[in-house]
Amino acid sequence: MLRKYWIFLVLISFLPSAYVFAWSATGHGLVGDIAYKYLSPLAKSRVNYYLKGRTVHQACTWMDSVKSLPAYSYLTPRHYLNIDKGATFDSTSTNNIYFELNRVFKELSQLNNLNDSMITQYVLEVFHLVGDLHQPLHCGYGSDVGGNSVRITFLGQNTNLHSAWDYSLVQAGNVSLASCIAANQFTPAQIQTIQQLDVLEWMNESRQLVDTCYYTENNNNLDSNYLATRLPIVQQQLLKAGLRLASVLELFFGANSILPLQLLSFDVQLSNTGNTLFWETSSSKDVARFIIEKSYNGTTFNTVGTVESSLLNELSTYHFVDSDMKNQAYYRLKMLFNNGKTMYSTVINAKRRAVVKNSFNISPNPAKSFLSVHFNESDSKNVAVQLLGLDGKVYKTQQYRLNPGKVVVNFDLKGLAKGSYLLCVEGMGTKKVLVE
Repeated sequence: MLRKYWIFLVLISFLPSAYVFAWSATGHGLVGDIAYKYLSPLAKSRVNYYLKGRTVHQACTWMDSVKSLPAYSYLTPRHYLNIDKGATFDSTSTNNIYFELNRVFKELSQLNNLNDSMITQYVLEVFHLVGDLHQPLHCGYGSDVGGNSVRITFLGQNTNLHSAWDYSLVQAGNVSLASCIAANQFTPAQIQTIQQLDVLEWMNESRQLVDTCYYTENNNNLDSNYLATRLPIVQQQLLKAGLRLASVLELFFGANSILPLQLLSFDVQLSNTGNTLFWETSSSKDVARFIIEKSYNGTTFNTVGTVESSLLNELSTYHFVDSDMKNQAYYRLKMLFNNGKTMYSTVINAKRRAVVKNSFNISPNPAKSFLSVHFNESDSKNVAVQLLGLDGKVYKTQQYRLNPGKVVVNFDLKGLAKGSYLLCVEGMGTKKVLVE
């Protein structure tokens, strides 16, 4: 590990002077992990929708990953700000991190005026820039380009001061989510104070730490004493960044936010009693009802049912059973809003196939205390059945012995919160389950 770390330092020392790796991927990922630890499940599910399949770590480093693309070149100077020593920051200045964060926060406060792609970009910017702002040298002196032009040695290896704070301290100090929290035992009241949204105050805090980054008294030789005395600052800044990222995401995507309708999922499951449609929204506050439309050719749709909206500004799950037993049907949702506007979902295909052995079905669905799992087996075997959350978390696991022929086993659902889950049968696939 140490050899890889030295190789990184040698390579990074040849990079041009630029704000390239603020906190590095490791540090940025820690900021995201901390934020998700303090984020409510509702806000987390809504944010995940806008990440569009990205992991938290990928979201945290997106702004660095697009730096080389011309379409995003305007964002390059907005990772940082420069203030000469002794100068006063001009809060009306533009094209810096302070300007960009405030601009993005203003845009996110008007979510109903934004399309999905714009919300996604702003969320990705927030993930990254909140982290950047808490790296002191991203609020450093323009005279040395935020420490990029200050040549130093870190534990005997040549690099520059900015790189040492981006990467070296985090790696050499084995900084982790647990170590950041253990080193800073904030009370709930202190966390609430830290999480107050004030970009200028966050910037000023980092600015006050800039001089502690330098080590001129030891000829810029950053030794083990430097690591020991600066590591607590790194851990504190990463923890504050994560706490503040959580507060920002909670503000715009939590229970008190007003979000446009997000159709998180729309699926169909086939059974002997008909086709069961499931869908999930992050907010249904502005939706009057859902109209289920069906087609046999994928073109001409007719209404087959209506489901009333929960009218809740929170995660909501819905289902509708169509007793149609034809071989193939297409479905879509027509969402009718309180203001009279409508929106359509994508079209899903319900195609029935002949029942084959080594397959399974479930009933009832929605379910309450238990779920019957129906198998049709060609030989004897043991199978593992797991119930997962939509985020992949395993809630229950049960083992069953299956004999040849038709077998029914009961899967216990007691103690589970209401919502959507995934039932996974080893080697046979997955089906969605709604627990009521």
